[in-house]
Amino acid sequence: MLGEHYLDHHQWSDHYVLVSARSKQSATRSFTELSQASRYVAWRHPGMDRLNQQLASAQLRLNHRGELTCVETLLDLIGRQHCISILPTVFLSGRLRELEAVPLPVTIMRQLSVVARPTSLLSNAANAVIQALKRPVSLSIQRY
Repeated sequence: MLGEHYLDHHQWSDHYVLVSARSKQSATRSFTELSQASRYVAWRHPGMDRLNQQLASAQLRLNHRGELTCVETLLDLIGRQHCISILPTVFLSGRLRELEAVPLPVTIMRQLSVVARPTSLLSNAANAVIQALKRPVSLSIQRY
């Protein structure tokens, strides 16, 4: 209970990985290999500044070519081998045939907390967001 009228409904965390098109060869490419040979397009989101600070403090440099806010467009470009990006693993759900997650040299996490009114006072949209966050992440994603 955070107060008389507000409850913390859910805390959720995920970590970032380098996302690239799945290699036709069986060997997984390394972060260094991909970051030197591919264009990097960033996902523009509220946590982007923090992600960039963590990458800079770990002295990770990428060939930055732009930013996109639409995750679906970014994933489509990655799948067509036009670029790479750093994204939370949850975005790879259902796309592991065409995309691969390459671990970053350092672990970079993100955490979301949802603080809202009691369930009976929430809008349908707020309830949908909270229910989506409560759904478990598939096991194929958690292994990264």
